[in-house]
Amino acid sequence: MACKKVFDKSFRHYKDHQLFDREVNILSALRHPNIVQFLGVCLEKGDRIIVTEYMEGGSLNDKLRQPGFRLDLATVLKITRDIALGMNHLHLEGVFHRDLTSRNILLTGSMDAKVADFGLSKKTMNESSGSFTMGSLAWMAPEVLTDPTKFTKKSDVYSYAVINWELFTNGKNPCPSALTHVALANKVINEAWRPSLPHTCPVQWKSFIESCWNQSSSNRPTFKSIIGTLRGWADNPPQICTDYASGDSSDGDSIEQNSEEETFPSETCSQTLVQSNKSYDDNIS
Repeated sequence: MACKKVFDKSFRHYKDHQLFDREVNILSALRHPNIVQFLGVCLEKGDRIIVTEYMEGGSLNDKLRQPGFRLDLATVLKITRDIALGMNHLHLEGVFHRDLTSRNILLTGSMDAKVADFGLSKKTMNESSGSFTMGSLAWMAPEVLTDPTKFTKKSDVYSYAVINWELFTNGKNPCPSALTHVALANKVINEAWRPSLPHTCPVQWKSFIESCWNQSSSNRPTFKSIIGTLRGWADNPPQICTDYASGDSSDGDSIEQNSEEETFPSETCSQTLVQSNKSYDDNIS
């Protein structure tokens, strides 16, 4: 098991208690193989502790940034599918994650991915719901950067697209170091700016990512639709250039990796993919 300890001194304001209670309430009501399993909560001398299943693989963000670590395309497909399944269940339960980043995707030892960290999640989104603190800037959809009250399920889909981008760039930070956070927000809102996709990303996957981070939320797919797309790729996998297998994910317009994220209010790829998805789960519950 794993313990997330929140020290008593962290609860400086009433909203801090609300965030903790919200995470506990949401986690305790969720049961899905691609959502981190809640086991309980306890108090220890004023400190609060959330107990969940132990994810020995750590966060996807940390895994991608390990020196020399490289994902094969089949595992990329598996991880994106796992995240989509977890998020689809979350949305079916009426929950918006609101901070979906690679830091909040945890891995088992066998590279199963599970959605975690529901401190900023909400059951509903309306102007009377209290704090509108959002997640990490580079993963935030343009409508959310413009007005946090406009967050919808499709805003989570935008964040999911950025995670896909991370998977093809070895965990680079999608926020260029040359831009201030205000400048980045302005470019995303006013210029529809997105980080460049590397040439190692299959053409089909590029189109998929671009649809998920479309400037208009209404043009983005739902997670149910995303799962259908990924299921289709199990039998007809995207083709990729051989550079991916050699570890070359560079691009002419590469993005420098920042150390911090800002928080705001030998066989072919086709064979590998098919073999990895022979027992593909059709359950979209």
